Amino acid sequence: MRFKKKWGIHLLFFCLLISSFTPMIQADDSMVTTDISQLSFKQELIIPIDTSLEEAKYQPIDMRVQFDSSCYAKNESIHSVRIAFGEGSDLTELESQIYDLSHTDETHIDSCSIVFLIPSEATGSEKYYVLYDSQTVDPPSYQNHFKMKDTHYFYEPISGQTMDFDYYQLIEDDFIIYAIIQSGELLGNGMSNSIIKLLPNSTEFKTKNAEQIASFCMSYSTDPSGTHTGSQWATDIEKTVLVQGNLMIRIQIKGTSPNGNIKTDNIYTYYYNPLPSKRVHVNVDHEVLNTVEIKGNQEREGSYCSLSTIKARSATIEDMNLGEILPNIHIFNEDETIRGYDIPTNPDVSPADWLLSSTDDEDLGSKAWFCMDDPSAGNVHGFIFDKNSGILEGSDDGIQVKTSVNQHVKLPGLEADTGDLYALRNAYENGEHSTTLSDDVHVNFNVEYIAASTGGYEIVDKESTLYQSLIKDRPITRGNQTEPQEPQDEKERYTLTVLVHNAPSFPLGSLLAAGTGRNISYLTAELYRENDLASSGSAQRLQLGDINIDLEGKTFSEKIQTIRSIFDIKNSTFFKSFRFPNLEQGTYLIKIYKENPIIGKERKYIGYAITELTDTAKIHITCKKETSMDVLVFDQNNDGIEKILVSIQQEDIIISEVISDVNGTAHLVLPLDSKSLLTLQGLYQGFSVFNQEVKFGFLDRLRTQKETITIDLYDLDVEVIDTLGLAPAINPNPLVTSDEMVQPQNIQAIQKNPGIYEFTDLFSNTYNLKMSYKSFKIDEIIDLNQDTSTKILFPAEFIVNIELLNSYGLPMDEASFSLIREHLGPRVSIKNGETSVKVPPGTYKLDISSENDVIAAQQVEVKGDKTLTIISNQGSMIHTLITAFLLIFGVGSCIFLMRKQKKRFALHVFLSIIIILSIFQPWWMLTGETDGVNIQTTTLLFPSQIISLTSSADTIGGEISEVPEEFIMILQILIYLLILAAILNLSLVFIFKRFRKITLLIRILTIVCLLLSMVLFYVAMSEVTKVGIGGFSGSDTLPITIPGTADQADVSCSWGPSSGMFLLLIVFLGSIFLLFQKKIFPFIQRYIPFLDKI
Repeated sequence: MRFKKKWGIHLLFFCLLISSFTPMIQADDSMVTTDISQLSFKQELIIPIDTSLEEAKYQPIDMRVQFDSSCYAKNESIHSVRIAFGEGSDLTELESQIYDLSHTDETHIDSCSIVFLIPSEATGSEKYYVLYDSQTVDPPSYQNHFKMKDTHYFYEPISGQTMDFDYYQLIEDDFIIYAIIQSGELLGNGMSNSIIKLLPNSTEFKTKNAEQIASFCMSYSTDPSGTHTGSQWATDIEKTVLVQGNLMIRIQIKGTSPNGNIKTDNIYTYYYNPLPSKRVHVNVDHEVLNTVEIKGNQEREGSYCSLSTIKARSATIEDMNLGEILPNIHIFNEDETIRGYDIPTNPDVSPADWLLSSTDDEDLGSKAWFCMDDPSAGNVHGFIFDKNSGILEGSDDGIQVKTSVNQHVKLPGLEADTGDLYALRNAYENGEHSTTLSDDVHVNFNVEYIAASTGGYEIVDKESTLYQSLIKDRPITRGNQTEPQEPQDEKERYTLTVLVHNAPSFPLGSLLAAGTGRNISYLTAELYRENDLASSGSAQRLQLGDINIDLEGKTFSEKIQTIRSIFDIKNSTFFKSFRFPNLEQGTYLIKIYKENPIIGKERKYIGYAITELTDTAKIHITCKKETSMDVLVFDQNNDGIEKILVSIQQEDIIISEVISDVNGTAHLVLPLDSKSLLTLQGLYQGFSVFNQEVKFGFLDRLRTQKETITIDLYDLDVEVIDTLGLAPAINPNPLVTSDEMVQPQNIQAIQKNPGIYEFTDLFSNTYNLKMSYKSFKIDEIIDLNQDTSTKILFPAEFIVNIELLNSYGLPMDEASFSLIREHLGPRVSIKNGETSVKVPPGTYKLDISSENDVIAAQQVEVKGDKTLTIISNQGSMIHTLITAFLLIFGVGSCIFLMRKQKKRFALHVFLSIIIILSIFQPWWMLTGETDGVNIQTTTLLFPSQIISLTSSADTIGGEISEVPEEFIMILQILIYLLILAAILNLSLVFIFKRFRKITLLIRILTIVCLLLSMVLFYVAMSEVTKVGIGGFSGSDTLPITIPGTADQADVSCSWGPSSGMFLLLIVFLGSIFLLFQKKIFPFIQRYIPFLDKI
């Protein structure tokens, strides 16, 4: 009896000691929390990413949790569920959110979805737990970081050009982050299922705060070329807020294209992120309801989603100054490399110029991402897909990437351009182009839209690894219920128990080491499958349950019962053991380590075993002394080789591995096993560079075994030239690979100078040297058995089509044309205003001359096939001849008729000629000059357009403004009105005597036509100019873009009506005078008596 009493006292004392190490529960100071130490149940959560990575901080974890015990939860707000993390005895509570509850009764659930963020304190060694209770507890009180408004936006900067859409406004901590568009349009483009990303710290939704547009509709090309349609124009919108909580918002938007061919049903999820970078996860679902033939330019064969950067500039309206076209795109392509392309930041083409088109066949690789970025600032916007295949069946499977730029509006003082990056159906493969979108196409995939102000494309590349791991666990919900998944065979799962022998350590060492902070020895085990860590744990004879015990207020017997409950007697063993539950069938490697050994600071690798798990099993491991091996790897010059993956294997299972250091040394540790035959292998750049047997003996207990290995490495220098014999202006991205690699990989070159690339320290072997840019590819065989240099001609060439116009926008007949880069390039003649040349990509100086005078000169970027419309400073021969003819004919006719005493006839002929002459004169003009930069913009009736001509020290060129079609139509109507006015005016000569009664009516009609022409032009031109320069006439300093560049110069300008309108005003006043001259000016007959007879 006395022994039992003593045993009870000692047990109580020991367990009180253990209870002093009970995990301390902490929380973020900004949270109001409950005491989670009082919660009865705790389950560990497996996080599928390495939380030690910097990019893992604040990553959202969204997973489905099945509770082992009944969990108290009434709804998403009133429940007992908490999330905590910790590395040892201390647990810190995290903000969390639950949704999609599976109720067993009104107040209990057996599963739910949980959201929380990886904390900034994460080190990679911490563990995460869900804690809960079956009894009623106080609900959590976390800060709600979100507000969401269902609202509408309308803005019409130019008549007929509207921004009109319904949208969800997403507000995070008082700042508007996104506008998720339900339906509507933006400047003539459908916007359903699109997202507008706003600039950081935006507090109101305005156009000037828009940073980027991401569209998740499906569209396809139509006639005429350059047009398209799709679900972006959907009006039959169904919208649902699926989840709205403190850390996550999820909404669903569904709509069908107006023609009924495409249905899009997307789910948007946004997770709270306190960092400047933002992410939206989209579950995209597109369905083709009717078979569609792709027409027009056939570049959109079924787009999945797209990114658009908008650049708009207005000299007078602040809200129209927004955005920048990011100068680069980067793609993780199917060669498993990152490919970069430049984008013009000031495009001058319309319709769109496809810099990456179907025939370039640029497809995504396994990391499945692309982005638009600015390397100078680090600003980046990108898409990361959950996969790059398995989206469609057949040859259309995969994701093709295309990009285009477009000048949408070009008016005096106003410009609007876009750069677009598309993910599309893989409709072009092996030279075949699929232009049919069949009604059996139904795609569903996940994509993350990431936006960051720093980090560039590299941050997207890092994010892709995390996203593709996290998305596998995220539950896709529709209608706030987990979407039914395809029935799958449930995989059998087993428990593996590992019993350890010959490995002394301190009892309950891991718990005491964590609680006291002292170096108390204990055993740990790591379980690997396919060389990936699957699980880990510490060894005990006496297994512990939940040690979060509360002895306060309890009697002695109750304390004893409580203390006994912390021991898991059922799973305790006589030997020290590890228990690994929920394992799938497969081959596993178990490693045993002694932590905090008596001798040495590093833990000791003292045992291992390989097992093929097919059922619940036990395995015995007898531990041994740790031994080591130093592998020294040198090249033929006796220099150490770094970055060799050196491993010791048994039965192709890696027992120990390490990467060689800068001196070529790899230090491996493993348990001493004198009976097993092991293999020493070295992997370098994908090659198995050595593979030999090794054996350890008794003496290796006392020494480090050494192995010296020599391999041959060589350098490969590659000089690349283009068809002009110059270094390519683009990066053809040279890489080498080999069929002899056991782990295939692409080895990329280092660019030393333009066109000079170097591969260093390549293993002696046969390589495929590959280069590519768009659709141009090179593949050459290189036998590398010594340092080698080679010269490669890269054949990329693109067609540049030239259309030469005069300063009135009409084709020129003949001129001399050159396109020069570093004094080399084609020189050809222009016939009938057109020519074409083929040149390698690069930046060229374009010069066009006529009769030894330079009439056009500008810089031209050639990155693909290009069509240029060049405006020269050459005048129009047609306009000059017509003007001269009308003036000579008019003056001559008047003199002749005056001499014949046909004064009335002469005056009407003269007025009619002036009316016709005004058609061929500018009606409005803007001019300016500052520091050698000259600008002249004219509005013409014939041809009906606005033309700008700019000149500077080395540039002469212009462009035809992109204006609304309605404005062009008005200019054409004016021509007909003026011709009618001229005919009516001239008809008065013939009907004056015969039809005197209708003479007054014709005079009035003539005046009405003249007045209507002037008023109509004034109103239309005022609408066009008010957005860019403030009005029909005025003066100011305007930013002028130099043709062929993105450079701008501030030029002092003035603008207003020009000669055409002044001529018409003279005719109008003359006609008024003739109509009222007898009544208003009777005295004038005394001075001009012949007027009495008119």
